[in-house]
Amino acid sequence: MRTPIRRTVITRRILTEAGVYMCAFGLFVGFVFPYFAVLLGVEDTTAFQPTFVLSSVAAGLAVGFVGTVIVRRSVGRPLRRVADSMSHVSDGLAEASNGSTGPAFDLATAHLDLTSDDELGECASSFNTLLDELARTRVLDDQIRDLTVAMSEHLEPSRLVQVALDHLVLRGPYDAGAVVVLRRDDIELVSSTGLSDPDALASHQLVREVIERNHSRRLSCADDVLIDGAIVDIHPRQIEMRALASHGVPFGAMVLAATAEVGDRARRLVEATTVSLSMSLRNALTHQEVEQLAAIDALTGLYNRRLGLQRLEEEFARAERARSPLSVVLFDVDHFKQVNDTHGHLAGDRVLRTMADAVTAIVREGDTVVRLGGEEFLAILPGASLVDAHDIAERMRHACAEAVVPHGAIPISVTVSFGVAGSPHPGIATTAHLISRADEAMYAAKRAGRNRVVVADAPDQIPLAG
Repeated sequence: MRTPIRRTVITRRILTEAGVYMCAFGLFVGFVFPYFAVLLGVEDTTAFQPTFVLSSVAAGLAVGFVGTVIVRRSVGRPLRRVADSMSHVSDGLAEASNGSTGPAFDLATAHLDLTSDDELGECASSFNTLLDELARTRVLDDQIRDLTVAMSEHLEPSRLVQVALDHLVLRGPYDAGAVVVLRRDDIELVSSTGLSDPDALASHQLVREVIERNHSRRLSCADDVLIDGAIVDIHPRQIEMRALASHGVPFGAMVLAATAEVGDRARRLVEATTVSLSMSLRNALTHQEVEQLAAIDALTGLYNRRLGLQRLEEEFARAERARSPLSVVLFDVDHFKQVNDTHGHLAGDRVLRTMADAVTAIVREGDTVVRLGGEEFLAILPGASLVDAHDIAERMRHACAEAVVPHGAIPISVTVSFGVAGSPHPGIATTAHLISRADEAMYAAKRAGRNRVVVADAPDQIPLAG
């Protein structure tokens, strides 16, 4: 390895040069000493005798040699330790930067234990301080890297934000936090931790100002000051609010609160997190918007067939795990082809939009209405028994029958036929079976005269055709 060899060569050269200078100085003193001897009263004949001169030179060289040995012992050894530690740190950092898979390099093993009051002691103290700062920076870099990797594994905005908050709150110096985003001039909560009423952040003026001005704001509070509960509901010492921006355009804010003073290292972590979170969250929100556009039927605003069937699979699996009921209502517009043939396809589109609006006004929160295609729709009713689903379908039927579609001087009125099926049921093991049973019930409603609700395997308290 070239680094230790270079270190040894440099150290030896320094010590050799010091020895040469010491010996040269001793030689100089040896030659000059006879002149000093004369000044001190020694006879010329004695002071300049060859024997006396040679003795002075030999004594000077001896002093130089002894000085060299002393320097090597008192300076050379500490200097080698400094050089070894520097080389150890250099090699360790080089291996880490090259992606070494070995054990992590421990900076603490490179500390110098020189405690002298001379320049070497000061050098060792400064070197140890540098190592401590490097270790803290390395920990911060590791935290930032781990956070960036963790966030990159998620495309769902709330989960991504929760990962960031977990790093800052659960593993950091903060006690509460939340992230909000701006959507169509409304501020919406993405995720929070440590707050009992995080939705209040959406209406707080300070948060809105941070977003609109695209800046950061830090509030320091006295121990006896309680901050407005709309921001946080703890007794914070510091509140940090940072705008989230993409390409200079703000789109959200991160709010953090701590009950103790936050140091510079934590603030640097927040700064780095803000940059990473801004980029990741903007990408996640864009991906979500694209997915929503791809999942929404452009005509009715309902979920399209692909996402609707995916949602049904999720609800069916959840119902099986929880052993709870799940019902579906399949329905389509009666004589819809006649509407298109008589009034045109634009009028038919208005009929479908009107029916979709009438149905979505009836279903419960958590229910999903899907346009399967053409004039056929599906309502997914988690937790609804067949009796519940029958009642909901009846209300939807009345709402559709009472709806009037404007069309020039002659408004259009239509009726809708409904088929209901539910699980658990011995004959229903998959979502395909569930939809098939609802389809059979809907066609039974058609055959019975249309504009009615038929429930597959209806209990006694539900009429077969209503």
